[in-house]
Amino acid sequence: MIEKLNQTHAGMVKRLLSHPKYFGIVVNHQIIISRGTDHLTNFHAYGDVVNGELIAFMTFCESYTEPSWYCMHYLDITEDGGSSVAILNAAIGHNESRGRLKFYSCRATEDQLLLLPDTAWDQTNFNRYEHVDEFIVHAKTRCIFDNQYLLMHNNQLQPFDSINMCHFLKQEYRTTLFKFGNI
Repeated sequence: MIEKLNQTHAGMVKRLLSHPKYFGIVVNHQIIISRGTDHLTNFHAYGDVVNGELIAFMTFCESYTEPSWYCMHYLDITEDGGSSVAILNAAIGHNESRGRLKFYSCRATEDQLLLLPDTAWDQTNFNRYEHVDEFIVHAKTRCIFDNQYLLMHNNQLQPFDSINMCHFLKQEYRTTLFKFGNI
């Protein structure tokens, strides 16, 4: 069952990060737990909880400077990655309801465990979103764009080449013009 995670799920996140599938991968679980489950207004986490155990989760951050969001972490211990579609759909629904129709994700040029996989897209959302931009960040180099470096790369140099992508809801699916003025 897909749930919006909060501080009560912190132990589940820690157990998932200690799963043998992720053994040897350096993940700062304190960053994931505090960013994804705290009472911060712009960091969120959704996960798949089955029989009281977290089997997959995604964290993301809503930008303060533009109506977009950044996929930060994705972990899944299932063999087929079956939770990824439902979790991504929950995150997309969360953000679309708030007028955030553009998001950034990151994937490795080779198969890595910590990045949103291509298989996370169901056919409906794959058709609704335009993949408008992408660029590569080589291993052990700093991304020059601050939001991507701070949010998706966790302010760290990644040990692998990654591709950062921008996804935008196509015009024909935008039915509401959201108001973002604050005066």
